[in-house]
Amino acid sequence: MKKKKIKQEAIRFSPEIDVGLTAEQVEHRNFNNEKNIINDTTGKSYFKIIIDNVFTFFNILMISIAALFIIFLQLNAITNLSFLLVVFANILIGTIQECKSKKTIEKLKLLNTAKYTTIRYRQKVDVYPQDILLDDIITLKLGEQIPVDCEIRDGLVEVNESLLTGESRAIKKHTGDKLFAGSYIISGNCVAQAIKVGSDTYIHSIESKAKDFKKPKSKLMVSIQGIIKKLTSIVVPVGLLTFWNILITEYSTTNFSNAFNEAITKGGTSIIGMIPSGMILLASVAMATGVVKLANKKTLVQDLYSVESLARIDTLCLDKTGTLTDGTMTVDDTIEFDMKDIHSIMSSYMSAFEAKNQTSAALIKKYGNTAVYTVDHKIEFSSDRKYSAVEFKQEGAYALGAPEYLISDPDILSKCANYAKNGIRVVALIKLVGSLKEDSDELPKRRTIAALFMIRDNIRPEVKDTMKWFAENNVDIRVISGDNIDTVSYISKKCGIKYADEVYDMSTITGSDDFEKIVMSHHIYGRVSPEQKSKIVEVLKDNGKTVAVTGDGVNDILAMKKADCAVGLVNGSPATKNIANIVLMDSNFSCMIDAVMEGRRVVNNIQRSSTLFLMKDFFFLFLSLFCILIGINFPVETSVITLVNTFITGFGSVLLSIEPNSSRITGNFEKNVLGKSIPAGFFMFLPVMFIIIFSFFNAGISPSCVNDYISANMIPTISLCVTSAGFIVFYHVCKPFTNYRRILYIFIICLVALMLIAIPDCFLMNGTVFVKSILDISKDANGDLNIALAIQNLIDKFFNFSFYKSFDIKNWIIIGSFIGSGFLIYKLIDKYISKLLNITMFNNDKYKK
Repeated sequence: MKKKKIKQEAIRFSPEIDVGLTAEQVEHRNFNNEKNIINDTTGKSYFKIIIDNVFTFFNILMISIAALFIIFLQLNAITNLSFLLVVFANILIGTIQECKSKKTIEKLKLLNTAKYTTIRYRQKVDVYPQDILLDDIITLKLGEQIPVDCEIRDGLVEVNESLLTGESRAIKKHTGDKLFAGSYIISGNCVAQAIKVGSDTYIHSIESKAKDFKKPKSKLMVSIQGIIKKLTSIVVPVGLLTFWNILITEYSTTNFSNAFNEAITKGGTSIIGMIPSGMILLASVAMATGVVKLANKKTLVQDLYSVESLARIDTLCLDKTGTLTDGTMTVDDTIEFDMKDIHSIMSSYMSAFEAKNQTSAALIKKYGNTAVYTVDHKIEFSSDRKYSAVEFKQEGAYALGAPEYLISDPDILSKCANYAKNGIRVVALIKLVGSLKEDSDELPKRRTIAALFMIRDNIRPEVKDTMKWFAENNVDIRVISGDNIDTVSYISKKCGIKYADEVYDMSTITGSDDFEKIVMSHHIYGRVSPEQKSKIVEVLKDNGKTVAVTGDGVNDILAMKKADCAVGLVNGSPATKNIANIVLMDSNFSCMIDAVMEGRRVVNNIQRSSTLFLMKDFFFLFLSLFCILIGINFPVETSVITLVNTFITGFGSVLLSIEPNSSRITGNFEKNVLGKSIPAGFFMFLPVMFIIIFSFFNAGISPSCVNDYISANMIPTISLCVTSAGFIVFYHVCKPFTNYRRILYIFIICLVALMLIAIPDCFLMNGTVFVKSILDISKDANGDLNIALAIQNLIDKFFNFSFYKSFDIKNWIIIGSFIGSGFLIYKLIDKYISKLLNITMFNNDKYKK
């Protein structure tokens, strides 16, 4: 065995193609790690997931504020740090859910990854792409993606290098030619030797961008980020103004140290309240939950955003064979024209090709694939030319393929068309007069018809109901097939597809035809080339359609790359599965409905839940601006909003986001959310504004007097007003009530009621003072803390309702009147906010789509 050194660290071998690497050579390669190690650039590592969940802008900002609270407020900061519970809960939930989703996807991807056949120590060994070794002998077949840079040792293939070069034309490769990782075999098969693996491959030298399919852009995440950017541009300056306003107000009545501490407390509270820190996390968790749920239903989602992308489609482009039909075919009948031994001819013909498709499988089942005659030359089948050809030494040349590409006799073609109208695919066997050319795909002009094979597709049993569901949900169905137009039209009708008669033969298009007009005026396309299929998708997208493409063959790749969402089938070619956003693991077409439903659940529930997240942000924004405007101290601490923040915004929104929701996605997310959350936040602010105005009359016009009066008398009233308003908004967000939402609403009310009964001081006053008072009265004679006594004191407070006994009836009247007044204004604003937003923020073309 010859050896040559191309690099100091890599010794090269030249194995015979029927022997492959020896056991010693395999051991040498594995020991030196000279294998095709592929770094997955499409997914985050576990470390990156943790970093991304911890070090967000909002987490850093909120933890920084917490640090300031601890440094300057010390013990008094305890209850003001309650927002950290939400921060840490969000980090924990997000990290666990995303890690769980990653683990599930990786497990399914391993099951879905195609293996390659290598020759090692005279045996065929199937290995995963990452286990291919330098100098391995690999057999490559039709439909396979080339996993490493290699050199053809035997065979003739046509490859598509569009993922590397951008050019979609087929390129012939002979013995001695190089094949590059990332390209696809679209015709023929070969035996090749791996010459570059892993980071040495050509595709890695261009940063592997060509091999990875572009991930769909999430409209949901773009909208959420748009809302956050708008708020962020307001939050920081308003927070700094609040800090300065409080510092100036307090410094006029106390020393600088106390004024600074107060400014830190209230200014930090203002910023914390205005930050929608959980919205992106909520969306990611909801999407990750959808990915895991679909995985359990045998649907592999390659990335989180694909769930949403499929839910937004309004046009679904389907291939016929393998998608509408199950890919299996049966030879129903054969018409022979002067054939002396059709079984020997067809058996030898089928044995000449290693790459098999469903048409050849049906013919093999009928005639076998034993080589009776010796092959002298052959032309592999491709979806562009629609035929293959073989020249036998003893029997001459034959071609097999679509009749309209091989036959000119109008009577025969008319007979084929009649079969096609009844859903039967006709394949013609032609006897060629003359020989095949060595380096050309052209066939001899003189030819005679030898036989016609009538082959029937088997329609998938679940397709009709699936098509009906998509039609009822206003999804436009278009069938794009390389098959005869009559066959495609018949199958489409059998599947219950609307406009099945609007069919066009794409092979008749000339350069002068209006391609866009043809595409937009028809729904069924036959005799479509791979390039035309891609162009059809491009035209649909240019006309404002959101397009999903399903496919299982190499001829679907270009169209799937152009689509907003690509759906592959597990029994399809490795190439289509590699670039698909979603892979149906059992090739059950009805699983697409589950995927759409999950996407709808994510978008609709996030839209509903985001109102709860943002209402408290707008509450703090309105309150901060009002306090700055009238020149008073910010009147509340974070404990005032803790009940709403924890139980309604926290538990409520997360639990709402996981509820099944099959409603169609309508309207603009950003506009819908702001249209609900701005009035909700203003409603929460109104009672507090009324209380501040009420305090002016009771305390006089001095800002310091107003602040003292609010701190001494009105904090519990403000807390209950904010919480009550939050529950009213929560009620409207849950409408229309389902059993799930009804139980959820009652559950949250009970939780909040329990907190208000058991430890109201923590939520309605200064919780730090409450905790300190319990600890002070729970010390024994030696001054040591008595845990049993502390628990007893807490129980006494629970059963004696000591807090509410001291709550003046005037406060209940204030709460009722202010909430009632605020509610009326809330309903009025809610009625007209949409029109106002249209005028001020959403009046450009971007939001009218």
